[in-house]
Amino acid sequence: MLDVEYDGVQFLGIHGIGGIGKTTLAKVVYNQLSSHFEGCNFLSDIRESSQRRGLVYLQKHLLSKFLDSRSVDQIHDVDDGINMIKRVLCKRKVLIVLDDVDDKEQLKSLAEKGNWFGSGSRIIVTTRNRSVLMAEGEVIGEVLAKKPTKISTYEVQEMEFEHALMLFSRHAFRRDSPPYHYASLSENVVSTLGKLPLALEVTGSFLSGKSEALWVDTCKKLQKAPPMEVQRTLMITYERLDDAQKQVFLDIACFFVNKDRTYPFYMWDECGYYPHNAIEALFLMSLIKIKDDNTFWMHDQVRDLGREIVHQENSKNPCKRSRVWNHEEALNILKRKERFKLFAFNLHMWTSWCFHCRGSRKIEALSLGYRGDVVTQDEVANLRNLRFFEGNGVFLAGDFNNLLSRLTWLSWRCCPYEFVATNFHLPNLVILDVSCSDISEKWIGWNHIRAASKLKVLDLSYCNYLMRTPDLSMLVSLERLILEGCCNLVEIDASIGKLEHLTTLNLKGCDSLEKLPEEIGCLQAVIEIVMPNTLRRLPETFGNLRSLLTFDVSHSRISKLPCSIGGLVKLRLLNLSECTKIKELPDSVGELQSLVELDLSSTSLDHLPDSIGNLKQLKVLMINRIRGITRLPSAIGLMEILEELDASGCGNLTGEIPEEIGSLSCLRILDLSSTKISGLPNSIGKLKQLKVLRINNLVGITRLPSAIWLMEKLEELHASRCYFMRDCRSMERMSRLMEIEKAKEAQSRRMSKAKERGRSTGNLHRSGGFTIAGGCPTVTVIEDVVITDIRCFLDSTTLRIFELVTLNPTPTKVRQVAIEFGWSEEGFPMTNSGIKYDP
Repeated sequence: MLDVEYDGVQFLGIHGIGGIGKTTLAKVVYNQLSSHFEGCNFLSDIRESSQRRGLVYLQKHLLSKFLDSRSVDQIHDVDDGINMIKRVLCKRKVLIVLDDVDDKEQLKSLAEKGNWFGSGSRIIVTTRNRSVLMAEGEVIGEVLAKKPTKISTYEVQEMEFEHALMLFSRHAFRRDSPPYHYASLSENVVSTLGKLPLALEVTGSFLSGKSEALWVDTCKKLQKAPPMEVQRTLMITYERLDDAQKQVFLDIACFFVNKDRTYPFYMWDECGYYPHNAIEALFLMSLIKIKDDNTFWMHDQVRDLGREIVHQENSKNPCKRSRVWNHEEALNILKRKERFKLFAFNLHMWTSWCFHCRGSRKIEALSLGYRGDVVTQDEVANLRNLRFFEGNGVFLAGDFNNLLSRLTWLSWRCCPYEFVATNFHLPNLVILDVSCSDISEKWIGWNHIRAASKLKVLDLSYCNYLMRTPDLSMLVSLERLILEGCCNLVEIDASIGKLEHLTTLNLKGCDSLEKLPEEIGCLQAVIEIVMPNTLRRLPETFGNLRSLLTFDVSHSRISKLPCSIGGLVKLRLLNLSECTKIKELPDSVGELQSLVELDLSSTSLDHLPDSIGNLKQLKVLMINRIRGITRLPSAIGLMEILEELDASGCGNLTGEIPEEIGSLSCLRILDLSSTKISGLPNSIGKLKQLKVLRINNLVGITRLPSAIWLMEKLEELHASRCYFMRDCRSMERMSRLMEIEKAKEAQSRRMSKAKERGRSTGNLHRSGGFTIAGGCPTVTVIEDVVITDIRCFLDSTTLRIFELVTLNPTPTKVRQVAIEFGWSEEGFPMTNSGIKYDP
């Protein structure tokens, strides 16, 4: 990232949560590189200095290493400082570190543009808030934020456990590892601290020389809250959040770490917390991450900070806290009234109970975890502000009239079939999760749930007694209906057609469901339907789903697509893989004007319709392992932006590939392995963007067209178990070298870029009248033998292999490669001068 040999000006942004080691890393880099520059300056604590002394002070401090005090004192405002920084540093090669930047104005005042500094300069910025590294006016998503072209970014990750234990030991024991009798305690402390460097240093120093009893007590204390110094460091970031962002942060810390983010978004939106804005802010502040499985991740110390903030709302009485995540405390709050009623004759106790009940009005979110307890109306009577309640497995009993009126999310998994609560009306309910329950379509609770006119998410997954969906027509706001794993569901009620706002329908694992109702075509807002494998047919109305984006029926029993399929004008993904009963596609498939990816692999198709050429937005076409296809239609050349074509394993694909394939100017990956094609057309040389060509096991091809060497961006040529090279003649190889010579300048530029990325490449140069060509494509020839480089030399009459480099080479393997390619002993001399072994 900071190659000192590179002449351009480079910016590097180092970001991460407080205490993760950003400043330490910047100091190490600064000390290692400073000798390469004409001048250097490390500006520490910019956030604090800016608040206390202002931007002009920082500008003067920056220039103090390059100018005398009299010149620096001529700066009177920010504009003066900017002009002087440009004037003084524009001709100097400098190394500058701006530590703990938390506002874009600081960066604008000190180092806004690369042309402020001389050639070869390096500017390093450390920050907790990666948004300061974003380009002005840049559009960034809630999670994946783009960075400006001139700033490379590096996120400091938490330490490996071994390194964290070493750092802790150095502070606690002044050695690299703990003594034997402290090993277990040390490992517990490191695990509890979440491998955060600041926490390891602070705690290690504190415990140094202390008794074992104090170590044990400290371990217990750390499990409840981070060390005070760590809290103070992390609080700096928390305090920069607005109120809505703080509420979302505290919710995640208390309830949603490692939980899917989908449902919380609905709750936060209903509460007016602007979740997309809040999540983006927390992400940019390095307080959270979104993992690949769409779940929230939060560093243990950050999570504990959030919980400690809530705990400090009232350290002694959980009834006076906004959130209760400890299941035992939550149960005690609910059962406290019953306990006190037994001693109601005691005035003091009665007064104390009233005090506690009033306090419980502050509770907004409460989790009981999984319990089989009975929860009555009296126990929740004072939870007037409750918006999130998790009571999995509980029995609700009593009259709930006007109670829980603000409840937004009810997580009631494993709820019992018996429903004895009355007047259970939840007017503000947005999310209802009754998954893994014993309820059926005859459950009495449906009469109460239908009144929840604001309900947007209904999760009925793994309700094994559900055979038919209930009447859903009253749930006019419903957006997500989750029926995953309802293995005995045989019918979707026709009332589903009334759900005008439904966007997601999940039927995965509904193994008894074989058809969908015609009314499914009324779902004009649906963008995603996850289908069961047992589905046998689709209704003709299916083509009316004009908002559908993804349609995956892979491994299903569907035998054909409805002719109306062309009506899915917004569809981007169509996956029919492993649908072995599908023998043909309707011509209307060519009307899928937004389709980007089409997977037809392992179907029983016997041909591709010519209308496939109308798929102008298609980028990925998977037709591999289709035994019935015998040819590729010429219309395939009409798919102008196709990037990947996989026809491997089509064992009956014969003849030559159509010339029209040369029109696929955007094609990057082409796989024709294990087919019976007899030749590649010369038009293949027009595939200027092709990077990967797989032609393994092509027994029908005896030669490659010379035009194959015209593919300038080819990086990988996989050709194992092929014998087409056996009859290749010198002229074909000479053709390639001539093309390489013509493209010499372009390839040199590519090699230069590869060098910047730290990747070694071959070179093109003249040597003794011969043309030496390096950096050839990777070629897989046989199992566990990979040619990583082929270098050839050319004299006036003969082309010979000059140097061959393999991975883990042996003479036997090298000779096997030669035989596989059909190289003769003359063309491939097995001598020390002819072969270079380079593991």
